[in-house]
Amino acid sequence: MRVRHLIRTSLSTLTGPTPTATHLLTTRAASPIAQIVAMIVAIVVPILVFCIFIGWLLCWYGRHGRSREYHHRRSAVIPPDLGSDPETASDSTQPIPLAARSNSRLMRSRSTGDYARNAGARLARTSAAVNYDEFLEIMTPGPALIGGSLAGLMHGIMLHRHGYSVTILEQEPASIREGFDAGIRAGPDVVAFMDRYDRAKRPYGIYASGSQFINRAGTRGRKVLGPMTLSSWGLLMSILRANFDGTTSKAVPRAPDRGEWLKGAVYRNGVCVKSVEDLGEKVKVYFKDAVSRILEFIEADLVVVADGSNSQMRKQLIPDFPPRQYAGYTSWRGTVPEKSIEERYRQVFEGHVAFHLMNRSYILVYLIPTDDGNLEPGERLYNWVWYDQLPEASASETMTDIHGKLHYGTVPRGLVRPEIWRKQRERALQVSKMPACIATLIENTPSPFLTKIYDTASSKAVFFGEKLFLAGDALVAFRPHIALSTNQAAYHSELLEKVVEGKMTPKEWERAVLRYGYSNRMFSVLVGTFGTGTRLALVWVLCRYILLLVRQKFGFLS
Repeated sequence: MRVRHLIRTSLSTLTGPTPTATHLLTTRAASPIAQIVAMIVAIVVPILVFCIFIGWLLCWYGRHGRSREYHHRRSAVIPPDLGSDPETASDSTQPIPLAARSNSRLMRSRSTGDYARNAGARLARTSAAVNYDEFLEIMTPGPALIGGSLAGLMHGIMLHRHGYSVTILEQEPASIREGFDAGIRAGPDVVAFMDRYDRAKRPYGIYASGSQFINRAGTRGRKVLGPMTLSSWGLLMSILRANFDGTTSKAVPRAPDRGEWLKGAVYRNGVCVKSVEDLGEKVKVYFKDAVSRILEFIEADLVVVADGSNSQMRKQLIPDFPPRQYAGYTSWRGTVPEKSIEERYRQVFEGHVAFHLMNRSYILVYLIPTDDGNLEPGERLYNWVWYDQLPEASASETMTDIHGKLHYGTVPRGLVRPEIWRKQRERALQVSKMPACIATLIENTPSPFLTKIYDTASSKAVFFGEKLFLAGDALVAFRPHIALSTNQAAYHSELLEKVVEGKMTPKEWERAVLRYGYSNRMFSVLVGTFGTGTRLALVWVLCRYILLLVRQKFGFLS
């Protein structure tokens, strides 16, 4: 019963409905005997493993807990030669207060509010002596952001509103990023971020009351109440960009009132960051401009790396970091104008996220605004996401676009080969036998895009003497089933603000974001396995998820 309750409770936080454990593990069973076996495997085995692990953990903690606690206290001690206070430094076993540590080379001022005050004073002195526009050509005295997508912009806006001159370096050459009308979920941390920092004050989301199963006949099944806000990547990107440096777009034709708050916000497109170097008090960031091909650099007090799940900077910072792990399946995505769908089908999707389960595959449908920000009924878009199997052996053919280029992550909209999409569409209509309300969306999608599903997690989040931070998908990349990638970026930004304000140390920030990332990453694997994996694989992942939660309860990260 506890395992059944855990599954029910965990999945209720998702954008999908929450079946019972019995339904979860025995839906596809061929006979009553198979159902009984599945129930035994699903309930008894995890409980036994859980109990054995708890016993082992308690024994281990009883033997090593004191030693671990002692070493944790010792790690906060500053050697005498590094302490700024002679009286404090005379006793190397006495933990130094946080305020006293702020002036040391080991901790620097970034662990306290002194970071904000000292950096602000340096910026003020520099701005008074040097022409700002010319100065940016050489170096930037404030924070630098590597990656200008949602995570980079959120961190950039937060730091800029705290009075820093902020430079964002983005590899994409286009000044306005195309979002392909990709749907996203604006989680609670995203909503809180927008409520606090958004000065454009334009609507960006569509409310959904919960999630609902759709059976093969196209009728509604069980509904789970879990309110959520649904938006599009392109719309949120345009709003954040307008809030950072005042860039206008179709979604935000008039930027927030330009004033003092816009000074010192620089967004550079078409620059590829090559490397980073620790200079002691600063971090030097080397990058090459795509047009001039000239290698440039800037020096920053603080660097946030938010260059996505395939982060090149993460590979440099952690040379032995393992490559992203392919999950064995892909997501097909497409959008269809709401007004092009019959009214009888619209009623099926109205007000919630619709799910349809198939054999080791599933599809979900929900309404989103357009990238241009149109939220009017009839003008909105139905966004569908279909998770389907794609063995690694046959992935090359599917991921090769119309120009013969092989893509390792996403084949963009308009580049999927017609024969590949024709084959996939036939599978949807004939093999998978989707309900008519969903099949009509597939038929009316001329140009979808395709993404291989990966997940990855860094073992470390803070580098270079607490001056460089990994954030967003560059730190931990979830599988998209739980729709928390954007929310994670907002969460990282919220906690980094506490570091800047002196309410949290960088080490505390690192521990919090890794804990959040590891648990949600495993939860995303659990949900993905539920929809696309076997029952045996689901039991195994469920056990791993439970063990992770238990270990985190006892203070471990993973």
